[in-house]
Amino acid sequence: MVKKRRLIALLGALLCAGSLLAPAAHAAEAEDGAPGGGTSLAAQGAGGQNAADEEAAARLAAAQRDGAGAAQSAAGQRSPAGPTADGKAGPSGTTGLYLHEESFSSEHHLVGLFAQCNEYFYAGDWDFRGARFTLRYSATGLVEQSVSSITVSLNGRPVSSARIERSLGGEAQQLQIDLPLDNIKAGQNVITIDTYVRTQDSMPCVDDVSKANWLNVYKDSFVSISYLPKIPCNTVADLYEQFTSIDALENRQSAVLLGQGADELEWTLAALALTGISANAPLSYENIGLRTIGESGFFADKYEILVSRFENLPGSLADRLSQEQRSAAQQGALLALLKGENGSNLLLLTGSDDEALLRAGKLLGNQGLMLQTRAGWRKVSATEDVLKPPAAVDEYQKLDTAGRYLKGPFRQSTSYSVAFPANRTLAGSSELLIKMRYAENLDFDRSLVSAYINGTPIGSKKLQKDQAQGDEAVFALPADLEISGNFTLEISFDLEIKDLWCTLRQSETPWAWVSEESMLKLASVENDRILFESYPSPFIKDGSMNRVVAVIPDEPGEADVSAARDILLTLGRYQKDNRGELSVQKMSRIGDLSDSNVIAIGSLQKNRIVQQLGSKLFFQFSPEGTTLRSNEKLVIEPNYGATLGTVQLLDSPYSQEKRALMVVTGVSDEAMLRGVEYIGSVEGLWSIYGDGYVADGVEVFPFRFKEDNAVRRPIVEQALQRGDLLNFALVAALVLILTGISAIFLIRKHRGGKPDEK
Repeated sequence: MVKKRRLIALLGALLCAGSLLAPAAHAAEAEDGAPGGGTSLAAQGAGGQNAADEEAAARLAAAQRDGAGAAQSAAGQRSPAGPTADGKAGPSGTTGLYLHEESFSSEHHLVGLFAQCNEYFYAGDWDFRGARFTLRYSATGLVEQSVSSITVSLNGRPVSSARIERSLGGEAQQLQIDLPLDNIKAGQNVITIDTYVRTQDSMPCVDDVSKANWLNVYKDSFVSISYLPKIPCNTVADLYEQFTSIDALENRQSAVLLGQGADELEWTLAALALTGISANAPLSYENIGLRTIGESGFFADKYEILVSRFENLPGSLADRLSQEQRSAAQQGALLALLKGENGSNLLLLTGSDDEALLRAGKLLGNQGLMLQTRAGWRKVSATEDVLKPPAAVDEYQKLDTAGRYLKGPFRQSTSYSVAFPANRTLAGSSELLIKMRYAENLDFDRSLVSAYINGTPIGSKKLQKDQAQGDEAVFALPADLEISGNFTLEISFDLEIKDLWCTLRQSETPWAWVSEESMLKLASVENDRILFESYPSPFIKDGSMNRVVAVIPDEPGEADVSAARDILLTLGRYQKDNRGELSVQKMSRIGDLSDSNVIAIGSLQKNRIVQQLGSKLFFQFSPEGTTLRSNEKLVIEPNYGATLGTVQLLDSPYSQEKRALMVVTGVSDEAMLRGVEYIGSVEGLWSIYGDGYVADGVEVFPFRFKEDNAVRRPIVEQALQRGDLLNFALVAALVLILTGISAIFLIRKHRGGKPDEK
């Protein structure tokens, strides 16, 4: 699993000149009930945080030795003595500084005389106090240290250069660079690493083509930013925005709350909140908590959303509502911001009308409307339009809004993440249009542009001098790629210069520009494959919830809450609008599922759907219900089978249509959560395929059980979904009609001209 980025609350830290942080005294333990003092049921998962705690402690200790400062940390858990909502002294009486750390998303392998890579990191609207970039790399043992260099730029501005140290035996080198605060912006920032690697005793022009001049940038390189949040929380819009802020989520300070005896409607409201808000988070969406509470337990997190029927609302909260707010809750539904004495902020969603409550739940999935609520409360009626416009499937998508600039000789690449529905497959008429400009001093016998989809080449074109100031390339996207869901597009330029060793000057450095007019034509056909390769399809269709019903045990425990939370948050990452259908039901009161895609959550003893399926499961339970049994794909030892979690995608037995049933289960709660680790995480989805898997907490074993898991539609039906083919067919039909009419007129003309020959 990809290591989750951590946000560590620094306590009692003071900034000193030339350092990120100054050494600080350990903070005292927080009092019970302080913001962030509680632990979310859903945040725990199947395992502990011991390894993360040790890693964070080691990192902070190293930072203290380097003069970068120190502080106590909860290593990704909410800090017991974290800062209060206004950034003032925390419960321990110290001033609270936050530390945001973000590691690279992947390793980079740079080869050649000149090479470059980019990595992105996020920052909030913060009061920055210090920033540092820690680069970990290894370089070829042949590097000529006296001339080879590495340059780091932030948002296009060079900030540091250093000589490259060779790595003997593969050991990692470390370079720490202080980043200028005035060059960090709220939102996305880019770190660019440029390398110039010469090898020992190399001949002129030999390094240009050698593979011996390499440098690896490690994934555990990271950016550290110390800061104070500076946004107040005084309105519904403020809380909504800060609920998914980087500082709140990486400190685990945001949670959705519902009562311990919550009914199906209240659970549905919690599900709408989780799926509607998840996509707003730039980082660490998985840290949004879900907790059940009694008459107390609220105001334990910095930011909370409590969903409850008005009649079930704890009395201490109902007493805080004004008469006007009570009237709104009794007649329809209400969103109101309540402030805790300890700096906590709670958004209350309550009401008496079921339809109005559902509208309020869907309103949480409309970011535009929520951010317009610059007041302490608002009412929601049963007839209010809170829906976003439908998420259209764009056939034409621009690659970028600002264009991309690539500089330097040899291969230079840039990548684009393309959003594409998981329930659709690219058709054969899809194309890529690259509009570009490039330098005129290239060796045009060897310079070219190439494009790749998920690492597979789709085409190349030779660059031409007479087209340097305005060229374009069109590549067809092969249908055999079978692209479903989001994918990565890479555009690479081979920018070659003759006699580079002797003639290269700064003014002669080659460059290329990918215009913002470049675009993809994404012709697609809908697929109905019930496979993990297409997940979250069929539960998400064209960006909307597709008649999803989550079924939970009658009395959900901590593990069930955790599993539901992880699955719903991950589904929400793929949701583009709030128009779809989503509800939660309990095992003993399952309604009509004939038109629903069902997710059944719970261990064997609590999951009636799994008990009823029996032999229809791919991984079946023993008659005693004590272990998972062996099958044609995997031999399972009984004791080992008791520890396995399993998730299986089946054709729904409740529906005659092509609907899905996904069971999430195991012999025990702990076993079930081992399976949730993959289906409940965007990163984990990359590890699974087929239609059923088991997981033991360390490894996952996915398999495909049904060879033809998709009902293949007739060719005519597929063609009707292709707009390009429809247009061609219409034109062809029109031509045939006109040809027929012309032929009729010609025949009548010739016959009518010779009446005497009859």
